[in-house]
Amino acid sequence: MSDRREVAQGVNILIIEGGGARGLSSLIILNEIMKRVQNTKSLSKLPAVRDHFDVVAGTGTGAVIACMVGRLGMTTNQAIEQYTKLAAVFSERKWMSATVYKTTTLQEVLKGIVKAATGDENTMMIDGQHEGAMCKTMVFAMSSENMNASIPCTFRSYQSPVNQMPNCAIWQVLSATMSHPGMFKPVEIELDHLRQSFIDGGFGCNNPAMHVLDEAKAILPGRHVSSVVCIGAGHSKTIRVAPPITASLVGVVPTNVLKSTRQIALDAERVAEEMDKRFRSIPGVYFRFSVDQGMQAIKMNEWEKLEQVVSNTRAYMRGAKVNQSISQSVAAIVERKQAVENQRIATSQAARYKACPAPTPAFTGREDTIEQIVKCISRGDTQRCVFVLYGLGGSGKTQLALKTVQQTRDTWTDVVFVDATTHETAVATLATCFS
Repeated sequence: MSDRREVAQGVNILIIEGGGARGLSSLIILNEIMKRVQNTKSLSKLPAVRDHFDVVAGTGTGAVIACMVGRLGMTTNQAIEQYTKLAAVFSERKWMSATVYKTTTLQEVLKGIVKAATGDENTMMIDGQHEGAMCKTMVFAMSSENMNASIPCTFRSYQSPVNQMPNCAIWQVLSATMSHPGMFKPVEIELDHLRQSFIDGGFGCNNPAMHVLDEAKAILPGRHVSSVVCIGAGHSKTIRVAPPITASLVGVVPTNVLKSTRQIALDAERVAEEMDKRFRSIPGVYFRFSVDQGMQAIKMNEWEKLEQVVSNTRAYMRGAKVNQSISQSVAAIVERKQAVENQRIATSQAARYKACPAPTPAFTGREDTIEQIVKCISRGDTQRCVFVLYGLGGSGKTQLALKTVQQTRDTWTDVVFVDATTHETAVATLATCFS
């Protein structure tokens, strides 16, 4: 198929949310969509996703799927086969470590997935061989050192005039966006001659729909949108991390990471609701699919339950309303009607939740100081309470504050973490919290 599409045609956008093991659910749903596209167009074989979508985006495991079906051009059947290979990464836990799984194992599996598609495990993210290719792929990761405004870093398969990230190997990008805190170490990527560490994009935008629409405006100016298909990985309550078997020996997933992981799911649903409102007056354009029942007990790193994920997803798709919605999305994808000009889609970002970082696992002691802090700030129901920690750089002020939050988290209805590294980061964080 030609790498050029008629400007008169509408734009199809595919967005895949993160979800760990449950991400297979997204692929099963996408596979059903592509089978119906094949049937509608009377094609002899299953069509490639990138032949029918102009923009494919994802975060976390959704980024892996986006790259497989977008940048690497796999069919959904091929992507399902490759996706299940990620289970090997989670089959062995690390001992005496701050993280549960080996980043090196993750990267080796990702290299194998890329090599299966291109023959070269070090294939780069930017598609230099098909400049101007019809399908643009973008994936999201978060800088582990500056997450104040929940603004993700976008790695693209194409050149961008603004905020261009370095062109690195696909496996590097995917390992970065899958590096869930507590599960994997942050992944370092060279940016402007400096090493910068990245973590799971879900901590800033598990549902990156707003960011994707903003990007679509920039790279496809003046075009009209035909469809926006967003695929989640299960009901919000299902986004959890299975804790280590032996907490005293295995790297413990910090409690605040578990809390923020649950909030990530709520954030994805909030964005989905906002998207639904934006497109409510334009029916037949925005479609979101996410299994709402049956996967509540499946945690994001329980890859041994993939068969259960498949079973629950197929049951979800058999529902009359979902079945009808899938058929409607296929019609929009195939017909490519100019439904709405992309410049007219409002995409202002709502405030996003940002979790307070966890203290280093090596932090111990200082219980007397923590007790003193708690005693001071626990009188907040009767008076304004302020506790100032001061000392030389490197004396442990930040870790002491984070440890206090960790030990007393259930005492407070809300904890606001302000990144005061600079005046700008402090202002940005406060604006995000109280906008």
